[in-house]
Amino acid sequence: MKPSIALFLWVFAVATLACGQSAGPAEQVLAPAAYQAAIEAESSLQLVDVRTAPEFAQGHLAQAINIDMRQSGFVANMEQQVAKDKPVYVYCRSGRRSAAAAQMLRQAGYTEVYDLQGGILNWTAAKMPVAQP
Repeated sequence: MKPSIALFLWVFAVATLACGQSAGPAEQVLAPAAYQAAIEAESSLQLVDVRTAPEFAQGHLAQAINIDMRQSGFVANMEQQVAKDKPVYVYCRSGRRSAAAAQMLRQAGYTEVYDLQGGILNWTAAKMPVAQP
């Protein structure tokens, strides 16, 4: 009887903890179509390509600014150019760098950060428009 009570309590604790966790950053990763709809609906768009300048020059989303997240002072550069109290949309090549950038921005006090799932590779695979320099 005691092992079954312990098992029940363990299952209950795990379920409670799992349900009690907020979705956090995962809910702010948007698939290309949802990302496009969100940036089109945004009245004061803050769209940031966190790739390198040469990558940005090869093609980027329209209206995006380029702030390389691998450069020292990334957060300071963001704070100079991008408001913390408005939604920020970030993307990179595959989603890896922008996920790290989004986390850095949230830690720096940005309240709404949205990341493009799969980066610009996923965006172009979904036949979404890319601006050329």
